[in-house]
Amino acid sequence: MIEEYLNIITSEYRQKPKYIAMLMAYFQRLQHAVNILNAWDEHFHIEDAIGAQLDQLGEIIGRKRVLDFQPEGYSARLDDETYRLILKAKILQNQWDGTIYGMQQLFQNVFPDQELILIDRQDMTMQATVVGLADSLQIQLLNHGYILPKPEGVKLNITTIENKVFAYDRETEAFGGYDEGEWL
Repeated sequence: MIEEYLNIITSEYRQKPKYIAMLMAYFQRLQHAVNILNAWDEHFHIEDAIGAQLDQLGEIIGRKRVLDFQPEGYSARLDDETYRLILKAKILQNQWDGTIYGMQQLFQNVFPDQELILIDRQDMTMQATVVGLADSLQIQLLNHGYILPKPEGVKLNITTIENKVFAYDRETEAFGGYDEGEWL
């Protein structure tokens, strides 16, 4: 970058050593700033960030590492992997369009191997059934509102099922036939 700018100096100032030295000092400071900005994505990418970097991202996103409840069997201070999971969920919650389809897409982005079944009961309540989620901490985070967005004024009832759910003609991680699936 510095060489590009030095090459466009007019001939009138090209042979002035003080002017060139002043420009070099200025351009070097600019180059440092450009290097920092170019490295920002690398150092603060949510998939690669660890420790203090995740804490900084959490501050920007609006989700703290320490939970506001004490999860049963776990520390309230989250490890990097779980913290990354709830940061991703918070980012997606902030972009949620308010539809059932949007909530299912949000859930699939956070938990690609699990299934979310949503039913709007049309009485200001929703039933969310999560199939295939077996991790105790993730279930507690789900029940305390860290994963799914809750529409304002709507009661969200969450049920988790560890095994497959019965479904006709559908074989996935979450659904199975007569020999595998449980009835809801």
